[in-house]
Amino acid sequence: MTLLRSALSAINRITSLQTSKNYPPISIHILSPSGHTLASATQDNCPPLLYPKYALSKAKVAVGLGISSRKFSQKYISTSTSPNPAKISQMNNMAMLGDLACFPGGVVVRNSDNEIIAGIGVSGASGDQDEELASAGALEFTNSHNTPSSFGRPLQNWGQGVGNKNKDSLYP
Repeated sequence: MTLLRSALSAINRITSLQTSKNYPPISIHILSPSGHTLASATQDNCPPLLYPKYALSKAKVAVGLGISSRKFSQKYISTSTSPNPAKISQMNNMAMLGDLACFPGGVVVRNSDNEIIAGIGVSGASGDQDEELASAGALEFTNSHNTPSSFGRPLQNWGQGVGNKNKDSLYP
């Protein structure tokens, strides 16, 4: 299956899960490894002005930095009691200049060689829900029934590091 077909299947999977869980309307953006749009969709009743842009910005983090948008935020915001203003300023500048989102909902899709094959951004629900939906869509790129040999073997895990090397992207 081509990247485009996988992206379109991912949108179908994401919207089906969103509907079944009764999450708010969402916008989805899927980028190729080179940062070009493979597919995007915005559901009816999803606020049209910002959520599509947020979804794109989350996908940009995934392909541009090779990390999830959640990890991007965590990298620069200290969990200690005294945040580092210089790190927060750096993150804000990167976000502004690169049009990057520093909140959950963007995931990286990698093949078995750890190469980025797509970035998925979802926006419109809560950050955790957006990330759950994006991660579900990523499975369309890794399904053994539609994974071309150029993608490598199917991937098995996503998100918060359950059994993967990168701890923030899909990797077996």
